[in-house]
Amino acid sequence: MGPHRRHRTSLEGDIDLSESTWRPLNPVERGKAKAAFYDIVNHFDGSSNPTTEKPYSRTKLVRLTYEYSLSDDPRCPFLQEFLRFVNISIDDSINFDDKATVDEIRSGLNSFADFLLNNFFLPLKASAIKTPQPSPAGSSQAPSRHSALESRERVASLRRDCLIRDRHRCVISRNFDLIEADRRYENSGDDFALDDEGQLLIDQDPDSFAELEVAHILPHSLNTTTANPELNKSKAIALEILDMFDNGIVYLIGGPDIDRPLNALTLRIDLHRQFGSFKISFEAMQKSSYWSCWRSELYRGK
Repeated sequence: MGPHRRHRTSLEGDIDLSESTWRPLNPVERGKAKAAFYDIVNHFDGSSNPTTEKPYSRTKLVRLTYEYSLSDDPRCPFLQEFLRFVNISIDDSINFDDKATVDEIRSGLNSFADFLLNNFFLPLKASAIKTPQPSPAGSSQAPSRHSALESRERVASLRRDCLIRDRHRCVISRNFDLIEADRRYENSGDDFALDDEGQLLIDQDPDSFAELEVAHILPHSLNTTTANPELNKSKAIALEILDMFDNGIVYLIGGPDIDRPLNALTLRIDLHRQFGSFKISFEAMQKSSYWSCWRSELYRGK
């Protein structure tokens, strides 16, 4: 292991990722950084004790967060920040037989996992179940009456656009929107109302209809401000971490763009709640139609 460098720890206070210096890595350096990352997580995966990993597996959180992040940024910010936390440089040779070294790396890994959990995953989960819906009671947490009205109008437009794109069906269960079905029955008559594929609605199972909601993928509240400076700071940190996962995505959802169809799905109400509680995940699939581009996984009892 190289010369001692003081590792970062979230226990010492807030860490401002905007101050992090993530220099571009050449292909050899990227390979070394990735190898060091997997050497570390594989070591602790193999030696972890479930009784000491409660309430969650920090090693697994770090590994899966890296593997599911989409960034092709040549700086490899996730890897560089991880190595900074565990106090390892790209060129270090790690001696896992040295207890002091292993203990220091474990401490840094745990701090990194806790930093991600406390500053990204938990705030994201807390706000993900609060997607505003296009109704007078909807709350955008916007700082003015005018901007609140604009926000509700955007969400109403978002619901319409998502329903059209998703053919008025939940992207998971395929339930047809009950409100839209009633509208089509009223306009066309019970015997002639069709779904978006041209099939008669009256011939479809009554249980195949449900009330649907627009569900933000990244929470609507991430781009709203409040009178609480600490909450605003927390949101800023979450966005910095998000940009570390997928460089440039913050600009795609900046301002009103967070209420665009790119950042939303049509879901049945109960599935929306489970999605917001991290009990459903989506995996991109390579197929043409939008609703077949996702595979949902429901995690029961977790």
